[in-house]
Amino acid sequence: MTDAIKPLGSFGWNELGTQDLAAARKFYDALLNWNIRSSPMEGGGDYPHISVDGHDIGGMYQITEEMGGANVPSHWLGYVAVSDADAIVARAKELGGSLMMGPMDIPNTGRIAVLKDPQGAAFALFQSSMGGDKATRDLQGAPGNFCWFELATKDAKAAAAFYSELLGWTAEAMEGGPFPYTLFKLGDYQVGGMLEMNEQWGEVPPHWMSYISVPDCDQSAAKVKELGGQVCVPPTDIPTVGRFSVINDPTGGTISLITLAEA
Repeated sequence: MTDAIKPLGSFGWNELGTQDLAAARKFYDALLNWNIRSSPMEGGGDYPHISVDGHDIGGMYQITEEMGGANVPSHWLGYVAVSDADAIVARAKELGGSLMMGPMDIPNTGRIAVLKDPQGAAFALFQSSMGGDKATRDLQGAPGNFCWFELATKDAKAAAAFYSELLGWTAEAMEGGPFPYTLFKLGDYQVGGMLEMNEQWGEVPPHWMSYISVPDCDQSAAKVKELGGQVCVPPTDIPTVGRFSVINDPTGGTISLITLAEA
């Protein structure tokens, strides 16, 4: 694993909002052996931080009544590191996106906002209070790390235009796959991917999906069931990429697990 740093404009933080913080923390700790440590929030409550190899990669929090209570399902949210959250929010609105929350300051941390793209997929922005032109350390395929981010959308052409204009990503068609797939890139750095949803997706709305690297996808999927979670998509091979599975944790949060093919 190289000691690389992600560029601004890439995903650098991952957050679980959950209906049962204690249950979610227990599940992911047992499944992924994450280092999850409590972090009290100003005004009360806990925001446990998740770390891999000594580096923070995300957090989790309890969805409260003030946040919508039972009307807000458990969910994972990816944060894109930016230098000016307010400017990005303003530009997103011009491009047809919508603001869900913020921009707002997080004391001693930075400034955040949550957006929806024009097709309805949610993503978040994070502007560090420390400034700089880099995001977070890139742990790549380290076990337990978030290693890929994938947009499922009903209009790939429009989504590509939106993110390219907003974040400076380039959209590059990936050749040779079983279905059309787009890579989002910042220079040579791969930010994530995109696929277009067809009628087989049914009523599933557009969304961003995060992938967590695991040593053995089949073993992890079996453990999900043992721990009270649900396997939504059983372990499946992606030629030349790896083997993945989509799961729900016991509180309803959806995430993907993947064992990457060896280079």
